[in-house]
Amino acid sequence: MDVMIEVPFENQDALEFMIIPETLGHKIKKAFGHLEEIEVGKSDFDAKFLVRGNDEGKIKSLFSKPHIREFLLNQRSLGLQLTPTSLNFYTILYIGSFDHLKVIYDGFSEILNELCLMDSGYENQV
Repeated sequence: MDVMIEVPFENQDALEFMIIPETLGHKIKKAFGHLEEIEVGKSDFDAKFLVRGNDEGKIKSLFSKPHIREFLLNQRSLGLQLTPTSLNFYTILYIGSFDHLKVIYDGFSEILNELCLMDSGYENQV
């Protein structure tokens, strides 16, 4: 069962990123120079995820935050994408409890809050 949560988001500075689980295929492509990624600098995170985006400094800053990184590392299979108009979270795994859904909601809220603190979005749009 695929689950997708999409939050409309007015992206103030055109920051975009995509995070997906890193596969063996991704590792082979990187080894041959056919795939570029952003290394966050945290070995557990960098080993698990392929991170791509258009502002390496902001992306490293966001995913270097321990509470954001811990949330993402604790999800078994996920994708996270920031586009010019939304922040999207998706998983192919079943969300089997209210507590699990709350963890996802709280983590998603933390990411949105950090984006606002980085001036990539603002809490109150008029």
